[in-house]
Amino acid sequence: MAPPRETQDFEAAPRQADWERLQLVIVQEGSSQVVALRTGPFTIGRAVDADLIIDDPSISRLHTRLLVTRDSVVLSDLGSRNGTLLNGAAVKEPRAIAPGDVITLGKVTLVLQGQRAHAEDSLVPLPRLRERLAEELARSTHYERPLALIAVSAPVPFAPQQLTRLKSRLRSHDRGALDSPAMLLFLLPELEEPEVVQLATELLATLEESKASAGIALFPEDAADGESLLWAAREAAGKPGVHLARELVMRVGLGAQELIVADPAMRGLYRLVERLAPSDLPVLITGETGTGKEMIALALHARSRRAQGPFIPVNCAALPEALAESELFGHERGAFSGATAAKQGFFEAAAGGVLFLDEIGELSLPLQAKLLRAAETHQIVRLGDSRSVAVDVRVIAVTHRDLAAEVKAGRFREDLYFRLCAARVALPALRSRPREIPLLARTFLASACKALGIGTPTHQRGGHGAAVSARLARQRPRAAQPHGRAGRAARRAHHRGDRAR
Repeated sequence: MAPPRETQDFEAAPRQADWERLQLVIVQEGSSQVVALRTGPFTIGRAVDADLIIDDPSISRLHTRLLVTRDSVVLSDLGSRNGTLLNGAAVKEPRAIAPGDVITLGKVTLVLQGQRAHAEDSLVPLPRLRERLAEELARSTHYERPLALIAVSAPVPFAPQQLTRLKSRLRSHDRGALDSPAMLLFLLPELEEPEVVQLATELLATLEESKASAGIALFPEDAADGESLLWAAREAAGKPGVHLARELVMRVGLGAQELIVADPAMRGLYRLVERLAPSDLPVLITGETGTGKEMIALALHARSRRAQGPFIPVNCAALPEALAESELFGHERGAFSGATAAKQGFFEAAAGGVLFLDEIGELSLPLQAKLLRAAETHQIVRLGDSRSVAVDVRVIAVTHRDLAAEVKAGRFREDLYFRLCAARVALPALRSRPREIPLLARTFLASACKALGIGTPTHQRGGHGAAVSARLARQRPRAAQPHGRAGRAARRAHHRGDRAR
């Protein structure tokens, strides 16, 4: 097998001299181990003469090679059966790589790790942590890598010796920052949930504070943007012990549907819903299309004394003008051509429950006048009849329109507007609730899969067929004994390095 050519132009990458302590992280079958890289060629494969032996059938005898020099690290595939992937792309020619790059060999994942010479301190100012968070989010999104935040809260401000002990638990590429004198934030790339929970537990043990707490937020499970991740971690640190951000997500069952409340704005709004629910006041719910107005109406109904009564939804925009009055208030036999029998309207059907008027801004002015009388008197008159019928109904109306502007334009009755505004719930747009976007996406995916009778797909990081997620082993003051196949491979590589020296 001819070795790949060494003399050619490579894409720009940081010089190896700009880095110190270059390491290769091996992730295989749930175990992970770090192996130090030395200058010179470094072959990887199943063969006994490989510099790093990885006992996995998906790897060729001599699968790939790293050439480590003072100026660069170059990756070459050695004609392997399953190929070599660099950040998801097949390696056809030698490629210069840099710390953070992800290498996939069959079912095994490797990550090049290094610390910059003259690296910044692991505890940085909060603005710098936000910058690093933005950088890591971009990397984790592009390469589908794990990322976590831990917020550590103490009952009193941290002492200098406590900060020193906490720093000692971090890896070279982790970063921390004081969010307040008594709260620390830690940014942790390349750690999966079990490892993050373990590290958070160790950080609390290091603090030796019985009332200290740690909150964990994971990307993309808990949020997909930096500010939402920070908020989720801080909130999860609100009570003693170690808590995941998802533990604090409210999931309100509403029959076959579920209301998800996670964003700060929605938490405050849901508290308002709980206060309004016991009342019989009309409620006007406003917000853009797709913000969950009907879910809020269902929550008002479910938390009210009318919960056992009917919830009757009416799409006002779909009511034919000629039949709208009959649909809402009912009609008697012979009230109009084709009325061969008396019929209840939506108001009577909702007796003892809630009449949900969707897109109320689409009703005509004459129908608005009749709706106003029904809302004020709790009585309706069927079309073709002169008798009043008492109805015990709570009206919940929703619209995406600005009804105040519609009133000024003369398209909506002012008296009806003020009647419906006895209580008002204004829903923020979904773009203003980024904390909830990944939660809603997974909920919708699970619902669609259930409706289709198929299993919900599970997300595997690393993409491009990589079956194992790369997880960087934490570098602890006390070195852990390697274990598993990755551990055996690391020990063999270490012994060969000793013989070479």
